[in-house]
Amino acid sequence: GSARMTPSMPTVSVVIPAYNSGPYLDGAVQSVIAQTFTDWECIVVDDGSTEDLSRVEKMDPRVRLIRQENRGTAAARNNAILHSVGEFIAFLDHDDRWMPGRLESMVGVIRADPLAGAAAQSQATMPCAEGCYYNEFMVGLIADGIHLV
Repeated sequence: GSARMTPSMPTVSVVIPAYNSGPYLDGAVQSVIAQTFTDWECIVVDDGSTEDLSRVEKMDPRVRLIRQENRGTAAARNNAILHSVGEFIAFLDHDDRWMPGRLESMVGVIRADPLAGAAAQSQATMPCAEGCYYNEFMVGLIADGIHLV
């Protein structure tokens, strides 16, 4: 979590690392905004881009931009996780898109069976469903010096 106070914690924190991503980033963020499940925050980490990414914050009030010096994708994800307030973490690359039902499906799977997906995935990352992770566990990993890739 973070010291940032919000009226209510979103269920999902979507993490998007970005470095000179051009028009691709807009499509990734739009695919989050288009989700049928709306209880999310989206954290875009500008990993030292030479282009101005501030436009993403104007796309939706749930989108936040964090800037850092160029340290790579793992460091950008870690930074976003440390600033997130959602119950779950979901990763999206700057050049990928989600279908509109992606978060609704993931959260539905989690609510139906909180351990869904854990046995089929690497236990090192403790997923709660494909592509979604428990925030508290992820922050603990980062505090222990583990970097995500």
